[in-house]
Formats: sequence, structure tokens, C-alpha cells
Amino acid sequence: PGYVDWFGVGMALAILSAVPANTHAFARPRETLRIWGTNRGLCWLVGAALFLLATLPIGIPRTLAPATFWQLTTQPYIYPRAAFFLLLPFIIGKGGRAATVLGSRVAHLFGNLSYSIYLWHVPAMLWLQRTLGYREFHGHFRELIVLTLAVTIAIAAASWFLVEQPILRYGSRPWRGSETAASAAAPSAPIHSS
Repeated sequence: PGYVDWFGVGMALAILSAVPANTHAFARPRETLRIWGTNRGLCWLVGAALFLLATLPIGIPRTLAPATFWQLTTQPYIYPRAAFFLLLPFIIGKGGRAATVLGSRVAHLFGNLSYSIYLWHVPAMLWLQRTLGYREFHGHFRELIVLTLAVTIAIAAASWFLVEQPILRYGSRPWRGSETAASAAAPSAPIHSS
């Protein structure tokens, strides 16, 4: 519930992308968003600036300490707006070269792996820290990030290809026997010709 407004931004952009151009509802706000979205550089600059602002102590704590009241208050305002401006050119405009890169097969693969990467990166990092004897916030950042990415991507790929994709394939296939059993059980109506 605490992040419902974040999802709201994504849902609003999804609805905006599905509204036909000749619809008269909310014409002025849609025109304003279209103008913003066609100015990719400005949108991405605003989104990056907001994201960088969120990485300062105003948005998140520098350590693993709990967030302060002000950090918890400002974070829900900064992150969704950063995401909004970063995504708007892809929703409204063409997205340019970035859209081509993000539409590539490699990007599509990482889109499929992304949830597993999200799920596995912390356990992989903690396992690597214990195995290699690294302590939190005591150096080894480059080695740890490279190793964590490599291990996490390998686990995510194994999870996608060996678990998730077969389950999705199995769950989306038509159930055999259900159609034939239903058609055999249904009485057929007599055909009359006149």
C-alpha cells in the first residue's frame, strides 16, 4: 500500500499510451504531455536530476540505518516523478536510438531475467561477501559488484530457462481433453433443412 502511488504513475502512463489520438477527453493535459514527451533530452535530464536528488541523503540514508521522517516523506515524491520523466519519451514519443536499444533481443532477454535478478542479487551478494570474507562498507566495491552481477545473472538465467519459462509454457498451453470432453458431453442439435 505504501507504494501504490508509484504504480499509479505507471498505470497512468499505460493508459496514456492506449488513448486514441482523436479522443477529446483530457485534451489539454495530453497535449502538454505530448510536448514534454517529444523533448526527450529535457525529459531525461529532469528524470536524471530527480533520480540523483533521490540518491542524496534527502531521499535515502547513506548507510543501512532506518530512513528518517523526511527521507520517508520525500522519497515517494521524488522516485515516481523521476520514473515518469525517464519513461515519458518512450510512451509519447518515439524514444529514438534508446528505444531501438531497449527493443533489442538482449534487452528483451534482460527484461525476462529482471525479476529473478531482483530476487537473487542480495542473496548472491551476501553469499559472496561471506565466501570471500568481505565486510559491508569496507572496500572491494568493484570486485563485489562484478562478481555479484555475474553470479546473479547466471542464477537468473538458470531460473528463467529451467523453471519460469517451462512453467509459463505449461500454464499457457491448451488443456488436452477438456475441449473434447466438453464437446462429447454436449448434446448435438439436430440440423433441419428447409
